[in-house]
Amino acid sequence: MRKIIATTDVLAHENRFPKGTGFHVVDTPDPKAKPPQIDRATAEVWGRNGWAEAATEKAST
Repeated sequence: MRKIIATTDVLAHENRFPKGTGFHVVDTPDPKAKPPQIDRATAEVWGRNGWAEAATEKAST
């Protein structure tokens, strides 16, 4: 599953999410999901506008 991180405050599902919020990118998002979900088209728009970037997996030590 693809994940993105908001690089600024964003609006989704009629709610404001602060910078740093992680989203799962899915075909049909559930507005009540935890962590939040966003559809692919919105994720692409956010990426083009610089409002989100791909999440990177942190290496465990």
